[in-house]
Amino acid sequence: MKSTELEFRGKELGRGSFARVEQASLLGTTVAVKKMKIVRAARVKRLALKEVEVHSRLHHPNIVQLMGVCFEAGEIWIVSEFVAGGNLEQLIYGSKNDVRLSVPEKLTIAVQCVQGMAYLHGTSPPVVHMDIKPQNILVTKNNIPKICDFGLSKSKRQIKATVTWHPGQCMGTPYYMAPELLLGTNTASCADPACDIWSLAATLVELFAETDLWFPDHDEGCDGDSDDFDAICAIKEKMEKRIVPPSIAAVDSRVQKALADCLVYVPEFCPLALGMLEKMSEISIK
Repeated sequence: MKSTELEFRGKELGRGSFARVEQASLLGTTVAVKKMKIVRAARVKRLALKEVEVHSRLHHPNIVQLMGVCFEAGEIWIVSEFVAGGNLEQLIYGSKNDVRLSVPEKLTIAVQCVQGMAYLHGTSPPVVHMDIKPQNILVTKNNIPKICDFGLSKSKRQIKATVTWHPGQCMGTPYYMAPELLLGTNTASCADPACDIWSLAATLVELFAETDLWFPDHDEGCDGDSDDFDAICAIKEKMEKRIVPPSIAAVDSRVQKALADCLVYVPEFCPLALGMLEKMSEISIK
């Protein structure tokens, strides 16, 4: 793709540690452009190229579509479909919460999130996202969820070939991270698909409960990207005691067990994505 095919509109959609996302027009179609600086930053370049490699082979209605990539002035631009409705965190905690979703509406969103995850884990080789959280699930104006941000993703084949593990040096977002990753207690399970299942279940607990996963007394939820050392230490202490995230108590009882079955401290007992999808699809709420 040529950078001249893009017309930027001066609207920033988001910003992270390594990149910023801007709205643009690609030959008349509105798109999102993730700009990652790669000058003298080998790690960022690796993340960008890995995101493109993984994302380019994913095609599913609940996964943001990659539309192209180009290099420009020391940056790599990753062009993907534009999702106008914001992300799941904004839907739960933001201004859109003025019109609250019904439980059936939440269930529809949840099932589609799990469908996207089942697709990722069902590809050959399976793709492990490694950073599922409300901010990384975009939502259209019609409340269709789409998983995004594959910068930390790896195929299972890559994981087996390259995995090294040091407790406390995990990649991802601590608030939604599986215990075996955050505590570093099970190196054999590092970046296993079960880690995604925990993170997705944690995200869906917040969707149904409309409160923070670990600290339900917080009015607007915790910042999942925060480096709040005390909060992370508190989460680790809860995990060491194998405490179930307290906000699950606020989840509708018809959904609660399906999510609780995914928030287990033994990865081998965690259901596969297809198993999670089967349980969620069987729930009938009118």
